[in-house]
Formats: sequence, structure tokens, C-alpha cells
Amino acid sequence: MNDEPTRESVMATVESGRSADLRRVLKDLRGRGETGRAVEVPPPSQEWLENLDAVDDEIVVDLIELLHHYPRLVPLPTPEQVWGESLDAVLRFGSHYSAFHLALLARISPFPDETARDLLHRVHVLGEQELNAARWLVSYLLDGSETRPSAVRALEWMQEIEEFAPIVEFVRPQLVPAELAELDESHQEQPS
Repeated sequence: MNDEPTRESVMATVESGRSADLRRVLKDLRGRGETGRAVEVPPPSQEWLENLDAVDDEIVVDLIELLHHYPRLVPLPTPEQVWGESLDAVLRFGSHYSAFHLALLARISPFPDETARDLLHRVHVLGEQELNAARWLVSYLLDGSETRPSAVRALEWMQEIEEFAPIVEFVRPQLVPAELAELDESHQEQPS
């Protein structure tokens, strides 16, 4: 690869399926973005991770960081696209570290409670991988005073959906007695 990445070289690396090469490119682009040497590249997406020979939390975080902070993504994704791609990457390929990172980004966003609410309304659970990542994400959102209100409110509707029930059980120990009582009360109010 040249000293300066191009759209074509970045996409060739993505298509190669070699995680070590993609990790190097993502780190190089992050460094370029932080030092004013950014080049135009397409917005990264969770699809970049689909055909890799190995995916770990570190590469998921690198992708999320590039999405949130790289100054020369073309076309420029909307904030909704950035958060949606970040969530999809965490759910499909991440674990506790990338879930923590996404929750931290939500906590420091300009509107943390709204960001957490929007993320939680987009959560989908299609298998064990997504369930585990969602458990960690909700747990870390509960840890932040900025995002806790949305996370607690989300638990009220999550407990009514079979696929989300394990998430609620996972985080119940993090709830204070008043939150537990409210959660149990909202569950009893639901029609059978």
C-alpha cells in the first residue's frame, strides 16, 4: 500500500478479507484524521467486517472511532447513519469492550439521553452474538448517569419482548430498589 491511502486502496484492503491489513488501514486513517493529514475515504460500515478472517473488539472499536471522528468521509454519513452503523457493528461483531466504547460515545454525545434512547430502540437480537453484545451495551448505558434514564425506561418495554428478556435479567442486579419496583409494576400492568 502507498504511503497515502486512496479510496481504491482502502476498499481493496476491505475486500481482501485480511483483518491484520484492515486493522493497519483503520489505525493509519485514525492517525491521519488526528494529525490533519486525512484523505477522502468512504464511510466505514459493519459490512467491512463481514468477510474478515478474524474480527475482535479492537477492530470493531477502530471502525466505530473512524465513523464518529474521521473528518473526510465521502459521502458524509448522517448522525443517524453513524450511530446505526456503530450499533450494528457492535451487535454483529462486538463484545463487552466495543459495547463499552459505544456506550461511552453515547454518554459524551451532545444529547446523551436521547442518543441512548435511539440506540436502544434500534437494538435487535437475532442470535447469541447479538444478545451478548446487547446485554453489555445496556449494562454500560446503565452505568452512566447521562444515559441511565433512557436505559431504565427501555427495560420496561424490553421485558415484554421474549428476545430481550435475557437482557433485562442480566442487568437487574444494577437496578436500585425503586427502579426494580417500577420495572416490576410496569410488567404487571401489561395485558396478558
